[in-house]
Amino acid sequence: MNQPQPSELQERRWSSPIPDTSLPAPDTSPLESFLATEPGFAESLIPIWGSGRQAAAAFSAGNYWAGAAYTALAISDVFLVKSIATGIGKGAWKLGSNSWKVTRGWYGKRYGLAAGTEAHHWAIPQRIIEKYGWQSWANQPWNLKPILAQGVFNSKTVHLAIHGVSRRLSFNFGQRLWYGTPTWFKAATVSGTGRIPSFFDDTEDIK
Repeated sequence: MNQPQPSELQERRWSSPIPDTSLPAPDTSPLESFLATEPGFAESLIPIWGSGRQAAAAFSAGNYWAGAAYTALAISDVFLVKSIATGIGKGAWKLGSNSWKVTRGWYGKRYGLAAGTEAHHWAIPQRIIEKYGWQSWANQPWNLKPILAQGVFNSKTVHLAIHGVSRRLSFNFGQRLWYGTPTWFKAATVSGTGRIPSFFDDTEDIK
């Protein structure tokens, strides 16, 4: 029986097909393959769904820190969606008169605010609204945040502390932002900031 020559063995070795390790293992289920695949940039922008898929892909790849970060992002998306849905359900826009007195009464009733609860113009101050006549679009729920009492400090005291003029309560800059901005804005900030890495990853893929 003729033995293959060394040159023939070398030729066979180099011509052997190289397995494609980018493909999932044969015993991987379609669901596991789906969860292990990162979503595209557009899909990653979908609240809850996109960040949830990114978390699943990171955990599948053994990147637990990234998985935990994307899980936190998904949780922030839940708060964002809930806040927006609640705002729409209670009244996202006031029609008719938008004077502050009328708007404040409507806002308190629609959002079920207790007597004495103040409403804070968090994005555009009331003095600016009055100066430029922006009542129709700035005296609206998107620009208002109910100020709740904090411990022994009532709503008015907390509101004054947010503006930095309270004599009883002092807030630092971070506290003024925290107590003076609505939940949906804080959640949107976290959600948007957390998606910046996905944008740059997608840009690198295009290059």
